[in-house]
Amino acid sequence: MLTIDGSPIAEVDVHASALQILAGYSETKFTLPDVSDLYQAGQLQNLNREVIKTLVQVALNSSKSLLAREYWPKSITDDEEKKALIEGDGIPWTTYRDALAHTYPALTKLPNDFGMRLFRVESDIIVQAMLKLLEVEIGCLSVHDCLVVSYDKVDEAKKAFADACAQFGFKPPKLKIDYLV
Repeated sequence: MLTIDGSPIAEVDVHASALQILAGYSETKFTLPDVSDLYQAGQLQNLNREVIKTLVQVALNSSKSLLAREYWPKSITDDEEKKALIEGDGIPWTTYRDALAHTYPALTKLPNDFGMRLFRVESDIIVQAMLKLLEVEIGCLSVHDCLVVSYDKVDEAKKAFADACAQFGFKPPKLKIDYLV
């Protein structure tokens, strides 16, 4: 039901934005696995994707090292839905922790609150992508790490993301497109 200038919309989403930025950051450079879903790469493939996404954020924003953690983070145990996920699959904390550390070792060596730096870069990239679209008179909206554009402007949004990433020294991001018609 949503439209921009009378056209149906599409969501151009940066897939696993924090991991992509982390991989290209000068302090943590590493090679991302060549998979369609970075939250299901390597040893993560049989674990709950939503829990993995939360754990990446915990690792990025915690003053406690991922490997130093012996128990589930409060952000999971205090959230009833996430708590139900971990209790439902019965997989212990150490399995998730070790799989995440094995798949993305950079998450084990981050300075305290490194995530705030990454989120600032992420914010700068999305603002630049929006500005690039606005320069060519393409209306858009931003929701976290995605742009909402009219259906016929998806290619321009992809290019805006690639150009914005390049401006900050990053490779073009992996994008996921949802056509919301």
